[in-house]
Amino acid sequence: MELSFLKNQKQKLIERIPSIQHYFIDIYIPQFSETVSFLPIRCFRDFTLHLDYSAENERNYNKFYSSGSTGNKPSTHIFSYDALKVYEKNTCEGFLDFLQRNQLDKSTPLLTFIPPVEIWKNSSLSAMLSMFHHQEFNIIFCNLDESFENALVCLKKIENNSSCIIFGTSFHHFMLANLSSQEFKERIQNEFKRLNLSIIDTGGTKGRTQAYTLTESIEVLKSFYTSANLSIFSEYGMCELGSQAWSTHKIHDGTFQCNKTLKPFSVSIEANSVLPINELGFIAFIDSINYESYAAIITEDIGLCLDTNKFRLIGRGPDSSIKGCSLNVRGFFNFESQTQKLLIEINKQQKNILNLKDILFQLKEKDWNSFALEDLAKTLESIECKLEKDLSYQNKNMLIISAANTPIAWVFPYIIAAKNGVSSVTLKIPSLRLDDYYSGTVRKYTEDLIQVIANYFPLTKTYIDPGKSIAHTFNDYDIVLTFGSEETLTTLSKQVNSNITKFIGKGDIKNSLLINIHDNSPKKIAQSISLWNGRGCLTPVVLFLSGNEIEFANWINVFTQEFENEFLERTKQNEPEIIRKFCHTHNTAFVTGQIKELGMNINFAILRGKRTCVVNLAQYSVQDLKYFQPDFNFGGCGFIYLLHQSMRDKFKNLQSLSILPNIHDYFEKN
Repeated sequence: MELSFLKNQKQKLIERIPSIQHYFIDIYIPQFSETVSFLPIRCFRDFTLHLDYSAENERNYNKFYSSGSTGNKPSTHIFSYDALKVYEKNTCEGFLDFLQRNQLDKSTPLLTFIPPVEIWKNSSLSAMLSMFHHQEFNIIFCNLDESFENALVCLKKIENNSSCIIFGTSFHHFMLANLSSQEFKERIQNEFKRLNLSIIDTGGTKGRTQAYTLTESIEVLKSFYTSANLSIFSEYGMCELGSQAWSTHKIHDGTFQCNKTLKPFSVSIEANSVLPINELGFIAFIDSINYESYAAIITEDIGLCLDTNKFRLIGRGPDSSIKGCSLNVRGFFNFESQTQKLLIEINKQQKNILNLKDILFQLKEKDWNSFALEDLAKTLESIECKLEKDLSYQNKNMLIISAANTPIAWVFPYIIAAKNGVSSVTLKIPSLRLDDYYSGTVRKYTEDLIQVIANYFPLTKTYIDPGKSIAHTFNDYDIVLTFGSEETLTTLSKQVNSNITKFIGKGDIKNSLLINIHDNSPKKIAQSISLWNGRGCLTPVVLFLSGNEIEFANWINVFTQEFENEFLERTKQNEPEIIRKFCHTHNTAFVTGQIKELGMNINFAILRGKRTCVVNLAQYSVQDLKYFQPDFNFGGCGFIYLLHQSMRDKFKNLQSLSILPNIHDYFEKN
């Protein structure tokens, strides 16, 4: 694609959507000796990016939607039917090139678990498979949802020692591998053994099961697809791109080769430049198939470029919301062997009276860092309080599915239940997110804390379920308590028979604080909203400021410095480098566009540190911010909005709860 076309495309887009001009990020590309304007991939969600589309001529266009696996509004990519023909031609040519690089061809049977586009409407992945079928690739559609036997029937039709491709999302592959009966598994593996198998995994479990690392995924696929000549490939594609990339290795290692219409880059958004080969940055593309929408896109994926058409994917950027009760589940599938609950062994020498100092001492011996111990001391300050009796827990068996963002969400409800005679508590720490770089530390701290606190309640049998899956036979318990998004709570509640099991759901909270600048030290506020690295369920996403507005500037200046210093000190406690390098970058870029759209001073409004970002809009009135729609999912983990107290009525969905609740606030009554 000529750069002159990109410039023309940008100008036409601005003419149609004037506000889009504020969201372009200029990136210098040394090999072109020119600057190219890229759009953050999120713009496909928040704008209708097309040069000609309108609601009146909608029938002349095809829309692809992203999976929306995070429960948010999906992205939309619009193609005219003429553009869709170009899309089809390029996609099929790119796939054929990939096949030929791996000694396969159009006649190779391709068994796909992805349904045709007539069933998965508006799915670019499904459309791609239907395009292959239309271009006379040897496509065999297999409906796994109807019956696993369908896969066996399809495989039996393929001749011995033939090559065969099996194509599906990670969810499809794991479902077949882990939910098959032993008898069925033996029969289908006999079919695998007589074929030369190539597995294509598109990734994605759509929020329906636990997450797997690349290494774990490869091991699952290797153990199930028992072909002597096994290849495991991956496809890189998304609804926002018209082109795809395909694995470069027989056993996928994260490296992809792009179709000829797709040019990859590793970019630094903050330095506004393409990075050298082998240097880690955000993956960006110029996709010539996107000639009707916009071709230059910065994704939220982190990786590095290996060549002019190859890149290695490392993972998702840490901008993905990891604060609060971030567990988001859309369905129930347990893709692991039955995990054995581990009973906590009680130290019979220990006193049974809760003592916070003693708890902290024991955890210090378990190598908790100083910030974690200080945060715990503040969070659990009220655990020694006397509680009123609640006989509804007596002799009951309870399941707690804890939030995975901090190690403490389960503590108050556990203590309340144990003090009121609960018979047993099973604690589950889900691992459904791979973009949470703190997950390993949180899991260790949670398990340490469970082992310490359980000792104070020898009459309560306390179990840890170490498995990654969230799936359980919920009706085996009298009480099920879970933390998560509203979608999670809805999904889980449907699994519970309310006549047998009491379901308690703790939904995600968007919290705020009203701060009178005369009564609240900026340093203390900075410290309090940094608890648990800003990941707590009650971490505020907004500070509403009140007081003498003339003194706002000085208070905000001190707060911003203290906030940054607090997080920088915390990063010394083994925070992964990838967080320090990439945190808040995408979110800040998008908010920058919003601030520009409002005509405000960026340098005054966005106070960006190495580890924090303060969006300072406290000096603006309700009228000034009439059209401002902040995404409060950005908040937490060192990112916060400052608004004037008069804005509270505009954002009534925000709660105003204490960051450090008392244990009595968690007391659940029938």
